[in-house]
Amino acid sequence: MQTFMAYEAPSASKNRAYGPVLVPQGPSKFALIAPPIFLIWHRLWWELVAYCAFVFLVILPLATSQPIILLGLNIIPPLYLFLEGNALREAALERRGFCAIGHVVADSAAEAEEILAHQSVFSSSSNERPTSEPIKTPQSAGFGLFGLEA
Repeated sequence: MQTFMAYEAPSASKNRAYGPVLVPQGPSKFALIAPPIFLIWHRLWWELVAYCAFVFLVILPLATSQPIILLGLNIIPPLYLFLEGNALREAALERRGFCAIGHVVADSAAEAEEILAHQSVFSSSSNERPTSEPIKTPQSAGFGLFGLEA
C-alpha cells in the first residue's frame, strides 16, 4: 500500500475536466535515475535551475582536478531529489494555487483516483474546502536558535 497526497486544481470549481493530482509520498526512484528529466516532467523549473547551477558551478569545475571529490558530489543532487522529489512537487503545486484535499492509501494511482471518486470529494454541494494558508506562529521577543532575549 502506498499513500498519495491529493491536490485539487484552483479552477476545479469551474471546470471539472481536470481531476485530482496525486503525489505519492516517499522517495522517488525516477528522480534518482534521471534527475533533470524528473524536474522537467513535473515542471519544477526553479529546482531545475538550482540543479543546473550546482552541476555547472560546482561539479564541472572539479571534473578534471579532483576525481574523488567529484564522485561524492555527483551523488548529492540525485540523492536529494530521490528523498525530497515528491515534497518538491507538492510545494510547486501549492505555489500554483492547488489545494491539498487529503491523503489516500491505495495500491496504485488508479485505485487512489477511484477512491477519491467514490468519496465524492468534488461534489458541488460542499463549499468548505481546505485551504493551504501558512500556519501562523506567535511572535516572540527572542531571537536566534534558543529564543534569547534581545
